[in-house]
Amino acid sequence: MKFIFEIDLIGGAYFVDGVKRTIEIGGSSTLDDLCIAILNSINFDDDHLYDFDINGVIYEKMKSEFGSGKKTNVKIYSTGIKKGSVFRLNYDYGDDWIFRIKVKDEIDEKGFIPAKVIDSKGEVEQYPDEDWYEEDYEEDYAEGSFYDEYYRIIDCDENGDYPAGEREEATLEEWKQLYELAAEFKKKKPWTYLMNSDVVEVRFDEEVFGDFIILGNGGMEYGFSLYLGDEGYKQMRKMVLTDHYKLDDSHLMLDQNSINMWLDNKDEVPPEQEELIKNLGLKFRGKNSYIYFEKYSAGFAPYILDGKEVRICTEFLRLLLETLDKCKENINEIRDNFTIFSYELKGAEFEFGVKKLPEKEQLFSTPLLVLDNNTKKMKKSKKNNETWELDMQPMGSFVEDENYSKMLMPATIMLASRKNEQIIAHSIVEPHLIKEEEACSLLANAVMNYGKPKTLVVKDYMILSMVADVCKVCGIELAVGETGVVDESYEYVNDPENDKDVQKMLDVLGIDMEEAIAAASKSKDDFMEYTNQKLADYLMQGEFGPLSLKEEKLTTQKQKIQRVLDAFGEGEYDEDTLEEIGVVITSEWADRTKDVVSTCSKKTLENMVETLGLLVNSGAKKETLVDIITDRFIRKPQEMATFVNDKEKKLLKTCLQLIKNDDCEFPDECSFTSETVIGLIEKGMLDVKWRTSKYEIQLVLCPLKAMEKIIRK
Repeated sequence: MKFIFEIDLIGGAYFVDGVKRTIEIGGSSTLDDLCIAILNSINFDDDHLYDFDINGVIYEKMKSEFGSGKKTNVKIYSTGIKKGSVFRLNYDYGDDWIFRIKVKDEIDEKGFIPAKVIDSKGEVEQYPDEDWYEEDYEEDYAEGSFYDEYYRIIDCDENGDYPAGEREEATLEEWKQLYELAAEFKKKKPWTYLMNSDVVEVRFDEEVFGDFIILGNGGMEYGFSLYLGDEGYKQMRKMVLTDHYKLDDSHLMLDQNSINMWLDNKDEVPPEQEELIKNLGLKFRGKNSYIYFEKYSAGFAPYILDGKEVRICTEFLRLLLETLDKCKENINEIRDNFTIFSYELKGAEFEFGVKKLPEKEQLFSTPLLVLDNNTKKMKKSKKNNETWELDMQPMGSFVEDENYSKMLMPATIMLASRKNEQIIAHSIVEPHLIKEEEACSLLANAVMNYGKPKTLVVKDYMILSMVADVCKVCGIELAVGETGVVDESYEYVNDPENDKDVQKMLDVLGIDMEEAIAAASKSKDDFMEYTNQKLADYLMQGEFGPLSLKEEKLTTQKQKIQRVLDAFGEGEYDEDTLEEIGVVITSEWADRTKDVVSTCSKKTLENMVETLGLLVNSGAKKETLVDIITDRFIRKPQEMATFVNDKEKKLLKTCLQLIKNDDCEFPDECSFTSETVIGLIEKGMLDVKWRTSKYEIQLVLCPLKAMEKIIRK
């Protein structure tokens, strides 16, 4: 389906009458794609929030927690518009650029249809009175500048990781500056007058800011946590409002993105940080006197700060120290909880202020289901009158994965039945996946396979919000309460406390007790670490022994794929067998391709554009280059498939075509073997996800490894 839109600019901060565009775009494109096409057609930057109002339904760009409508990543055709429909786009709250959009025509046309401007009248400037903007922008955002490094940290937090080899270590002189400021912080003892529910905010502008929580008022942990940007603000509010919303402490670690400074005892200092302290010639004595820093990133184990994180933390800590005395002077002994002490850049100077932390802002987002055949199947599932429990926890052990530059501490989701006290579904959520969507998917698949329970019990409102729409669609009663069955399973994984539990865990792993003790040099601590690591490795391979539904044990993912495909006979797999197996092709490929391309420097992107012979305006922004190159790889997969054989290339191209056509039906002429699937997996071009414990798999185009090989050439 192709849509042709007539767009009129009807309002804005620097409104000019007569600005019109006619744009054609595919119906399978998203509202985000349409917005970008409109902005590109008038040379506006794509760096603000926006929303569409379509037939009274608001679709919002959900970059922060404040939105309450549907997301803008929905496909255009799913909004219900048709020829003659009129709707509105509001871009950049504050400047409020308003566009009136009319559907001029809808044409039945299949295949991938890129956005194209077919008529253009009138021009408008986004910032006409800001001639200084471009020069100052280039200076402020130059590579290695404060703003550049701030946004690189934000990007790493959003994308989950930075490519291996790109970590830059801080110099000893940079660490020395940070430790000198930390020592001054320690002397001021701000925890004696600031509560854990107080926030000190250092703000440079609307997007560049950091929120400090001072630790120590409760007498447990001393130091501070620094949260950067909108996502950091959202996580900070969860930490501050933990008691208010009765959140489980372990759930807070699921989204933790912060820079932490700790004041702790010597035996708590990680070895590499202890070595750093020694190299700096520092000596600490006494309880809670050792200073060290850690970066927390959702899905990863805490790690020592890299160079840009040290420099950004230094700048924010310097400004925090400037404002602590002002905080102390403005403390009201009978003040309420949830106070923000702000230190905001106004002109050339920072100004101090005090305000309340909003309690009524939306804290959690609820993924909304897209109505499709699976949704209908789920709604029609039979009721089983059971009570299920669902929870999500960080894995108790760290895991090393060659696809990531840092140690993982992924989230695990478990769904249990109280009737038979058994785990009926589980999933590992790697850092690049969206936890809310994975929780919905796990529950939805369990409903389709085992029926609808009468009640689903979750531990707090954070988990409740993740699965609320699934329960609403299915008519499942959703309750907050104890999740004893799931908790017991997590205990086996994270902290076996007695011989019986240890033996159960060893049975899960298939390890002999004597063999395990011998391997761990007969040390109890080493033994527990060894067995926990074994279990973590098992989880990452998709195994969960007797806690999951019984199935044949296989040691590798390759064997699992081989078993599923070969269960339907030798030879090739066509449309009929694919339908039986439950193979699904997803559009995750395009999103992850853009993530990989975004990791390149602007210079690398410019070289790629030149190599590929693409026409781009000189001085194009990095975001524009990313979009152009991503689109090239999607439309011309041969650019990235030069090292796969003909059968693998054929399957890869077919998958891409199915994604473009929003189709999941394989053509008869593209049958394939399990060896072809495995070959693409080993080359990093394809991934296999397990949706349930039955013979159902999901093929996901996963070009991270292959893309990096091409991009780094």
